[in-house]
Amino acid sequence: VRSAAELDELLRTAFPFDLGAGRSSVAPASAWVRKLLATALAQGNRPPDANWIARQLGLSSATLKRRLNEEGTTLRQLKERCRHELALDLLRDRSLPLGEIAARLGFSDTVTFSRAFKSWTGCVPSAMRRGTSGSGV
Repeated sequence: VRSAAELDELLRTAFPFDLGAGRSSVAPASAWVRKLLATALAQGNRPPDANWIARQLGLSSATLKRRLNEEGTTLRQLKERCRHELALDLLRDRSLPLGEIAARLGFSDTVTFSRAFKSWTGCVPSAMRRGTSGSGV
């Protein structure tokens, strides 16, 4: 999902759906969660919490947690993955200050963002940006 309109279309045509195991035609819960997280972050919103995500998927928080666990992941891991991917994209735009990138990713400040980024990539965002060509990271 790349835009609010695409999310609206997805929600209109794909819901209600059954996330039950064993149905190969249905995307795993983690895929739906990643779409919701990525959309929120791309729109500049803070990552939604488990209760909001579970409601959007028609599940209880406990069921969402269980389904993600069955898929070998957690909501926290999915949030971090989405933040990491968006951080790489945003760092390509050298006109965006690191503080703005940190805020768009839901971090309280650039120090917290830098620590997280270093844990994901092994280097701080400013070093990644310095080593980045105009065409990619």
